[in-house]
Amino acid sequence: MNNIKKIFIFSGTINGTNYFLRQLLATVIAFIGGFAIGVGVGGMRVNAAMSVLLILGIVVASAGIWISLSTMYKRFEAFFPGQAGVLAVSLFSLQTISTTFDDTQSVGIILKLVLGLVALYLIFANSKLENHEG
Repeated sequence: MNNIKKIFIFSGTINGTNYFLRQLLATVIAFIGGFAIGVGVGGMRVNAAMSVLLILGIVVASAGIWISLSTMYKRFEAFFPGQAGVLAVSLFSLQTISTTFDDTQSVGIILKLVLGLVALYLIFANSKLENHEG
């Protein structure tokens, strides 16, 4: 149970491998939650009981977002102690904003390229810490 708790809390640091695996987990959880939200919204027109699925989807998607934010925070804490909160929120905001641009707009292409480079840095760069506890 303690290992599961580590995923949700905003303390400690993680290495690049854990960053990648936790972001993958957060993506899968958020996808499942988003799917449940979509089915719940679409099904409410036919059956009012689908609102339970909508609420469940919101809870699951929120858990995925929380895991993603805590993972970004921990990885940024390994590189930039004391600035991790601002950097994690900034990265999450840029990821959210990038979804509003399609692949034909130059702003969207540049933003997605920058986000890809940041992701590669967070996965493959070595921090000065030897022991990550997060």
